[in-house]
Amino acid sequence: MKNLELIKNSIMELEKMKEDDEAAHNYEDALRKRVLEDIASGAYSAKECAAFAKETLRTKKVKFSRWCA
Repeated sequence: MKNLELIKNSIMELEKMKEDDEAAHNYEDALRKRVLEDIASGAYSAKECAAFAKETLRTKKVKFSRWCA
C-alpha cells in the first residue's frame, strides 16, 4: 500500500466481495499484510503509519464470515 487512498479503494473492493466469505477473508488478510509491510518499510512517518493502520482496521466492519479450515 503506497497511500491512504489505495487502502480506501481496497476496502471498497472488499465490500464488493463480502458475499464470498473465503475470497473476502483472503483479500482482507492480503490487505493487512501489505499494509504491515509498508509500515515496516520505514518509508512513512509515524502519523502516516497510524492513519494506514486505522483505515485498514475498518475492514472489521465489513460483514462476512471469518473462519479458517
